[in-house]
Amino acid sequence: MPSNGCSCQPNYGHKVKFNPEDLVRQTTAARMRGVSAQAIVRLVQRGKLTKVVIDGYTFVLRDEVEKFKPGVGGRPKGPGKKRTRPKKSK
Repeated sequence: MPSNGCSCQPNYGHKVKFNPEDLVRQTTAARMRGVSAQAIVRLVQRGKLTKVVIDGYTFVLRDEVEKFKPGVGGRPKGPGKKRTRPKKSK
């Protein structure tokens, strides 16, 4: 099959075997983590979770979902300006 230039998962043919219990749908993974399905899609896009496509259905590896630890989000704290308040006069 010719490549159409899109970023896809490698095609291993029919030689790779998976235990069906090792795979979960993205919506199931979202329920397991208590997040939205879109959050799981973003983790797959960023390469944090491995995606497996079987007959057009997208799955992720159950053990990766269970072991995934989110990093500290948000803006990194750094040495900024120290804010001082002017003293109140009586």
